[in-house]
Amino acid sequence: MLVLQESLKKKVKNKMKTSLIVGIIAVVLIVAVAGYFLITPNNTTNTMKDNGGTADTNIDNTGNENTNEISVDNIDAGDIDAGSAEYAKTESVVIKGFDYSPKELKIKAGTSVVWTNMDSVGHTVTSDTGNEIDSPLLKNGETYAKTFNNPGTYAYHCKPHPYMKGKIIVEG
Repeated sequence: MLVLQESLKKKVKNKMKTSLIVGIIAVVLIVAVAGYFLITPNNTTNTMKDNGGTADTNIDNTGNENTNEISVDNIDAGDIDAGSAEYAKTESVVIKGFDYSPKELKIKAGTSVVWTNMDSVGHTVTSDTGNEIDSPLLKNGETYAKTFNNPGTYAYHCKPHPYMKGKIIVEG
């Protein structure tokens, strides 16, 4: 009976050691994973290019190297009024449920429009005619911005889903 108790004690002790080792390994893995996410920076890419008086910005979180390209060759300093709210105006369009919301947006010249994709699939913002609006494929959470300086009507759609349509009406 005493031999049986000793054998049982050894088995219990071995199981406790195994459980302790597994627990320590689990804690080390959790700390390592948490440390990785705390240390890894959230890389973003911001690209701004001058398109004859318009500005395009694409912001993504794909882990690409940070890039900041700015060209101001066609900007006349006399065209900028730093105190004017007109140049600081921004409107938003949400892409959700395979739709642009709002579908039609009326804005003043000089206003920026920011499209944000809230769908789990990629979408674009692409001019129906010309290339005034031409976003890359936006993943969930990514944005595309465009400043409209010239009055007119700008109809656009999504390249992968051409039934998705929207319109920006720019008033002088």
